[in-house]
Amino acid sequence: TILLNGFQRPYCAGTCIMTNKLWHTFVTAGGNTTEVFGIDACDGAEVQVVIIPGNPGSALFYHHFVELLDEALENKADIRVISHLNHDLHAKGELVPLEDQVTHKAAYLREHVLLPNRPPVILLCHSIGAYMTLHALGKQHLGGSPPRNAPPILKVVCMFPFLEADFSVPRARRLRRAAAHHNLLGMVASILSWVPDRIKCSLFQMFAKDTLEPHALEACCQLLQYRTVRQYFYLATQYILERPFDWGLLAGLGKRVLVMTCPHDTWMPWQILEKMRQRVPGIQVRWDEDMSHAFIVSTSRCDKAALLLADIVTGVLRRP
Repeated sequence: TILLNGFQRPYCAGTCIMTNKLWHTFVTAGGNTTEVFGIDACDGAEVQVVIIPGNPGSALFYHHFVELLDEALENKADIRVISHLNHDLHAKGELVPLEDQVTHKAAYLREHVLLPNRPPVILLCHSIGAYMTLHALGKQHLGGSPPRNAPPILKVVCMFPFLEADFSVPRARRLRRAAAHHNLLGMVASILSWVPDRIKCSLFQMFAKDTLEPHALEACCQLLQYRTVRQYFYLATQYILERPFDWGLLAGLGKRVLVMTCPHDTWMPWQILEKMRQRVPGIQVRWDEDMSHAFIVSTSRCDKAALLLADIVTGVLRRP
């Protein structure tokens, strides 16, 4: 191993070992400390895969998915997943507006991904991470033309995206009411953080109706803090609004964008999906009956998502 910013980072040489390759570090993006989990290709990456999370926006929820995706891609990609600002275990106290989260994603791409002579890029953006990514790709954030010799962005995969709120859905109305009390919910989290982990796990499973698997439960217990929970619900106040989405952001990407969706997705209900198809004719949509918006908390759905996305990535790389 080698040390990177104080964290041990596995070093691949010769035969690649398919375990314990995930590394964790902090980098600076746009002047902000940014948490990153990643896995490096052993023999030179064919592609950079960057994952932008949903809400909660902690990369901790995605490390299991990253390992499965690396295996599905046969360790041929440099894979990164970044946390939103102040959504990690070292979160600061100040609240971060949605616009600043968008600027942060643009800064990360500009400073760490779209660098000269690096491999081409595929972006996987989940839920509100899709909204952030689509806005971040605008010229006003990426600073106009990309640098010389910068790698192309081959594909933007919006995984069960949140783009526009639909208040005919009861869960959207409930989240809007709850998010308004983000300070109070943060204080509740602060009190519960002192509770033994076994009780916290039981509480999470009760609220999640036993849908959380061990890797997700562990992340939930670690992130149950005043600063993080307050941030999660504050971010929700920023996007659970009666505000139309700029469908031109999707149309502008043309065939480079693909939307993954599934039945009963609260944040991409049928009426929003139909509106998207009307506003962006010909958009690529991949529908999967066995997936869910919160696939990241399920081992089996993480495994299936990894296989689906590996198939998409491989197909993109095979094109001339």
